[in-house]
Amino acid sequence: MPRSSQFRRLFNYGVILLLCLCCVQATRAASLQFASRTWDIRRSNSITGPGGNRFSNDSNHVWSDQAGLHLTIKKKGNFWFSTEVTLSETLGYGTYMFQTTSRQDILNANATFGAFTWDSFGDDPRIPAFPNREIDFEDSRWGNPSAPTSSQVVVQPYFVPGNLQNIALPDLSQDAALTRFFIWSPGRVQFFSLRGHHSPTNFPASAIIHQYDYVENLAINHIVPDPGRAKFHFNLWLNNNDVLPFPIGEQTVEVVINDFAYLPLAPVVLEGDFNSDGSVDAADLTQWQGDFGLNGNSDADGDGDSDGADLLAWQRNLGSVAPATAAVAVPEPSSLVCLLLTAVLSLQLRRSRALPIPT
Repeated sequence: MPRSSQFRRLFNYGVILLLCLCCVQATRAASLQFASRTWDIRRSNSITGPGGNRFSNDSNHVWSDQAGLHLTIKKKGNFWFSTEVTLSETLGYGTYMFQTTSRQDILNANATFGAFTWDSFGDDPRIPAFPNREIDFEDSRWGNPSAPTSSQVVVQPYFVPGNLQNIALPDLSQDAALTRFFIWSPGRVQFFSLRGHHSPTNFPASAIIHQYDYVENLAINHIVPDPGRAKFHFNLWLNNNDVLPFPIGEQTVEVVINDFAYLPLAPVVLEGDFNSDGSVDAADLTQWQGDFGLNGNSDADGDGDSDGADLLAWQRNLGSVAPATAAVAVPEPSSLVCLLLTAVLSLQLRRSRALPIPT
């Protein structure tokens, strides 16, 4: 084959490869910066869930600026596109807070705004019907403009009684600011909806619109998922797309989230865990024996010293383990008695050594 033909063939292959790489690059999800974190933008030109929507990553549809993160439902060509972003990192147990400045009380009735956790691996064996570790705040009237409630909190599956709580957001015409957050811990999710913008650790009771404490109770099928690989999402989508594939009034819908914050769970402090290893066990008794009467390093009751009251705190909590700590063996009753007798004898010996010798 002439060299010129070989060159043309190689050149054509190179052009084809370059075009393929460009196409792959174009289909990758874009990302944006918001609240000092990276968020991946969903894109789908075909119908997909939730609600049978198309999702756009066009910068005219979803963007961030000084006002915050902007999500829209907006028409492009012949179709309406919804928007969704996903936090690029997995955070785990803790407090998830977001604030909005748009009128969530009068959100278009055919639109739903969601702020939620979702594990795309879907491998939670404790909730096989809903294995994606989904915990939601959702603002919507679900297609009914006259619905009395405009928001809800959910620990999926939603159909289990008590897993979903409806909320009637107040009139926000004077001040649209809202703060919502949930505190996710082992066996518990605490939801708060607040009027105004507040810290999740400092807010007046008068600001509370709604709060709900969801506690795991297997007897009534209330199950709190573990974090797994769940990530936090925001989305805005058409909830009645199969019947009405556009917002009521065919006007662009926009939600503005002005802030997002995450606070990890504070370490669990166990009374009697004198060596701070996350469990109350024999090692703590050994430390108490060394600290007794000398310092406050084995102080369980906050009185500044290590004494008999702290030993009682250790006894009450023997075998307790902090949630993030692996389980440890709990001494059998006979072992517990031996440990206590050893502690008492050690205490008596120390006291006898401290007494003056009679003359």
